[in-house]
Amino acid sequence: EVAGIEVQLGGELNLTGSQPEPGQGGLRPGRQNIILEFSEPLQQNRGNIAIDAEIDPPLRNFNPRRDLRRDPNNPRAIEARVLLDPDTDYLLVVHYAQGVSGAELNDSVEIPFTTKSSFSGGSISGSITLSDGSTAKGSITLGNLEKEKRAGEVKISRDGTFRFQNVTAGNYGLFLELTLGDGRKIRDFLADENGDPQPLVLEEGGAIADVAISVTVPDVSSQPDPGAGGGNAAAT
Repeated sequence: EVAGIEVQLGGELNLTGSQPEPGQGGLRPGRQNIILEFSEPLQQNRGNIAIDAEIDPPLRNFNPRRDLRRDPNNPRAIEARVLLDPDTDYLLVVHYAQGVSGAELNDSVEIPFTTKSSFSGGSISGSITLSDGSTAKGSITLGNLEKEKRAGEVKISRDGTFRFQNVTAGNYGLFLELTLGDGRKIRDFLADENGDPQPLVLEEGGAIADVAISVTVPDVSSQPDPGAGGGNAAAT
């Protein structure tokens, strides 16, 4: 059985179910099935399914591009047989997928699960304001600063808030990609007083709430290289 995912992602292609479920605990170590079900069958070229996914920590002898295959009993689902270690937290991330119609995922999908008795996921949430008073539009990425890997990505809500759920314990940074009203883009991150990513230390099962981020919108004449960042976002 593929469990339903309550939050439907934006865009035409959606992840509609998964096995394991997000936040599921108590999985038996050893051989298990990973199943992802989408709103339509995924594109396939020369035997390769149009999906970019990873599991962290990496699984032995598992290559998502090679091992994820269509479920013969459900054309909208893909599956793989994996080997799970005992007492381990895992994070399955789907970075990209494309359906047969050409529709693509607009957001990456994070599915945490564990072979421990239960999953103790935490949350990180907050809000973003712009110095010119406009509404923040774009996405915010959660980066694990110790592993130097992306841990999640969400769209900024219409009211300027964001929330990451089912987050494992660790040190995290927040990285922004904003689109201004005039079409300019800002890539930045929440910086500390030294200009480095400000670490948010999340305990197991904990919550970091009300992270208020203020972004200074540069004048058109002083617009930095869109790849630069770190000088405009600060905690307030």
